[in-house]
Amino acid sequence: MQTESPSHHFAEVAHDGPKHAASKRSRDVRASPWTIRRARGRLAFLGATALTFASLTGVASAGDILRPPGANLENRGYEMVSPAAKGSNDIAFTASRTRSALDGDKVTFISVGAFADAPGTAAVVQYLASRGSDGWSVRPLTPAQQTDEWSITRNSAFRDFSDDLSHGAFVSGEPRPNPLAPADVRNLYVRDNVQNIFNVVTTVPPNDGMGFKTEPFYAGASSDFSHVVFESTAQLTPDALPGGVRQVYESVNGQIRLAGVLPDGSAPVGGSQSGFGAGDGIATLDNFTKRTVSDDGSLISFTGIDGGGVAHVYVRENGRTTTWVNRSQRTDCATSPGSCTGAPSPDPTGIHPAAFRDATPNGKKILFTSCEKLTDDSTARRSGSSCTNSTASPDLYQFDVDSGRLKLISVDQEPADLLTARVRGTIGQSDDGSIVYFVAARRLTTSTPAFPSNQVAVYEWDSGTLAYVGLVRAQDDELFDPNYSTGVSARVTADGGHLMFATELPQAGIDNRGMEQIYVYDAGTGQLRCASCGTRTTPALGPAMVMQQSPGVAAGTIEYNSRALLDNGSRVFFSTSDPLVAEDTNGRIDAYGYDTATGENYLISTGKSNDSSYFVDASADGRDVFFNTREQISKRDGDNNADLYDARAGGGLAEPDDPQVVPCSGDACQGTPRTPPAANDLGTRQDYPVEAPDEEPEASKRLTVAKVSRSALRTLARTGKLTLKVKLTGGGTVTALMSARINGRGRTVGSTWRTVTSRSAKTVSLTLRMSAAARRALARSGRLKATITVSSDGAKSRRTSLTITRKRG
Repeated sequence: MQTESPSHHFAEVAHDGPKHAASKRSRDVRASPWTIRRARGRLAFLGATALTFASLTGVASAGDILRPPGANLENRGYEMVSPAAKGSNDIAFTASRTRSALDGDKVTFISVGAFADAPGTAAVVQYLASRGSDGWSVRPLTPAQQTDEWSITRNSAFRDFSDDLSHGAFVSGEPRPNPLAPADVRNLYVRDNVQNIFNVVTTVPPNDGMGFKTEPFYAGASSDFSHVVFESTAQLTPDALPGGVRQVYESVNGQIRLAGVLPDGSAPVGGSQSGFGAGDGIATLDNFTKRTVSDDGSLISFTGIDGGGVAHVYVRENGRTTTWVNRSQRTDCATSPGSCTGAPSPDPTGIHPAAFRDATPNGKKILFTSCEKLTDDSTARRSGSSCTNSTASPDLYQFDVDSGRLKLISVDQEPADLLTARVRGTIGQSDDGSIVYFVAARRLTTSTPAFPSNQVAVYEWDSGTLAYVGLVRAQDDELFDPNYSTGVSARVTADGGHLMFATELPQAGIDNRGMEQIYVYDAGTGQLRCASCGTRTTPALGPAMVMQQSPGVAAGTIEYNSRALLDNGSRVFFSTSDPLVAEDTNGRIDAYGYDTATGENYLISTGKSNDSSYFVDASADGRDVFFNTREQISKRDGDNNADLYDARAGGGLAEPDDPQVVPCSGDACQGTPRTPPAANDLGTRQDYPVEAPDEEPEASKRLTVAKVSRSALRTLARTGKLTLKVKLTGGGTVTALMSARINGRGRTVGSTWRTVTSRSAKTVSLTLRMSAAARRALARSGRLKATITVSSDGAKSRRTSLTITRKRG
C-alpha cells in the first residue's frame, strides 16, 4: 500500500504572548507547531509560524488508525517501530541509547537480544529503524562480537550518532568489523549506515598491548563525522608523549594527528583530555564531555595538564594553532580603577586550574570555571590550595575565539553581602553564546532569596544581565556536573529562551512531597512553571523523569540527551506515574507531553497498560514522539515484551485484519522482567505505587531469596561482590538490583539477572557487583545502606535492606 509523507503548510499568524521586563531583548521565536486549537473543522496551529501536519493519505481510514486517548488535538496515531518477531526480547528503555533522527523517520535503539538477522551479541545489539511507505523496517548495526570476560563491563557499543543517524561511533574488539584495523586490540570505528561499512578511526596500533590502558575513548565528532576526537594512553603519533599518559587525538578522514598540542607545538607534560575526560578506564561506557568539537571539526577544546599537575583549557584550530583559553586578562584596573593604565596584573595568588564546561556548536564561545581572578571584575578565590572543595569559589568565564577576549559570566549584581559567586557548574548556553544558564552557591541578584548551604541557585546570564531562575539541591549534579555519567536532566533551547530541568526541591509553590518534578523556565517572561504537576492541588504521587535506565547491561548510558524539550520551547516530554489527565487510569508510569503555551498535559502512551511506559525521544519538530511500552497497542504486537512505538502527528499505520506475527507460549512470552518505576531510586522512594494495587502474582510463580549472612556482608564490604541464592518456581528471568543513596541521591549501584528455563522449583546464584561509585562512598564514610530488589514477572518481588560497614581508608 502506497503512502505519502505528511505535508507541511506554513502560514503567518500574530504572536501576542506575554513579554519580559524591558531589560530583556526580543527573541527569535521559531516555528511552534504544537500550540494548537480546533478551528472550523480542521487543526489550527498557533505561534510565530503555523505548521499543520496533514493526515497520511493512502494508509488507512480514520477508524483503522490507533490513536492516543483524550482530545488528541495533535492528530497523533500510534505506529509500532520495533518488529513483531524479536525472539521474546525486550527493547531497552534507556533514554540516552534511543535516538531519533532530526526528521523522525529513523530511530536507533538497543536490545540485549539478537533478532532481525543480527549476527549475535556479547552484551547488547544496536538497531536502526527506518520508516518507509509500508511502515517501519529494522536492521541491526552491531557486528558479530566475541564473548569474553570483558563482554559486560566493557561492552562493544555505539557511543554517538550523527543527527541524521547516517554515521555512528563504535568501539569493539575481536572479531574486527574491518580487517584493516589493528589486530587483538579494541578499536574505534565510524559506521557508515548508508554504505553499511565500518571505517577505522584508530588506524595506528598501540605500542603497549591490549587492555583498558590503550583503549580509545570516544570524545566527540564533527556533524558529518569526518573529524573524530578520542583519547588514548598509547603513543599514536611521533609528537605525542610516550605511552602511559592520556592524550587527545584527532582523526581526519582516517589520518590520526595529535590534538592535545600546546601553543608552542609541544605536548602537555601531564597529558591532555577532552573536557573532563572521555573515559576513566572503569565506566561501562565512556563518559565524554559534549561540545568539545565544533560542528565543522575545525575547533577542538581540550584540557592540558602542566608539569605541576595544574589543568588549563586550550582550543586547537584546524590542527595548526592552539590558543590558551584561561590565560589571565586581568589588569591593574582591578585594584586601582581610578588611576590604572591597563597594564597586565595577574591574580596575586598565582595561576590556578581551569575546568572546561561547555562550548557553542561552532566552538567559538567556550565556558570554563577557575578559582583564578582572570578579569578585572572577578571575585574568584581558592580555598587553601584547592579549587575543588566546597569552600572554594570559582568564577564562570566565557572565552570568545574570534576576539580573544574573556567575559565574566558569574558577575555579582548583589555585592552588598561581600560574598563571592562560588559557581558550582553550568547547565548550558544558547547556540550563539548570548544566554548562559549556570548554578552558584551565592546570592548574585537582589531577587535571589536567602537559601541554606544544601541548596544552590540557578541563574540566567543574558548579554551581561543576570536573572534568578530558582533553587535546586546541591546534590542535583545531573543538572550541572559534567562528570555525571548516567544522564542529564536539563535542556536548553537553541536560542536560550527556555530552560527545562528536574529537581526534587519544590518550585513555584508545588507540593511535590520530595518527588522529582520537571520545570520549565521562560526567559522571555521570567516565569518558572511545573510541566509534570498537572492542575491538581493534591501532593505528587511519584517522580517525573526524562532519563531512565533499563536493568543490566542495557543500563549503560552514553552522553546523548533526548529531545525532552523541543528546540522552539513549545513542548516538554517526560514520564511520570502521576495521573495528570482523566484518561490515565493504570497507576503506572506513562509518557506525557506538556504544552508550554497553554500549560496543559496530555498522554503520549495510552494510560491503560498494565506495565509502565516511558518517553525516550522525539523528532526535532515534535511530530514523532517515541515511547517504550509492553502494552500490545498494535495488532502486530503478539508478545508481552517491551516494544518501541511512535506517537506520530498526522501518522498511524493501517492495522492488519490478520496480523502476521510470531505467536509465543510459555517461557517465550515472559521476556525480560520489567523493573519498578524510578529504578534509580529503589529503596529511597517507596511512598507511591510502583505496582498496580489490584494485580496479584500468578499462583504458579513463586520467588524466595535466602537471607544474606554476616559473612556475605563482610565479603561484600571487602570485595564489592554479593552472591544471592534465589529460588524461582515457574521459570522465567530473575533480576536483582542493588540501590543505595550516594551524595544525596538514590542510585542503582549493581544489577544482574539470570534466565531459568525449568518451570519447577530451581535455586540459582546471582552475583551482584557494586559500582565504583558505591565502593568509593563506602570507603569514604565507612557505612553504606543498600536495598536489594529481586524480581521476576508474575512473582512477588522481594526486597532486603542491608547496612554495609568497613573501616575507613
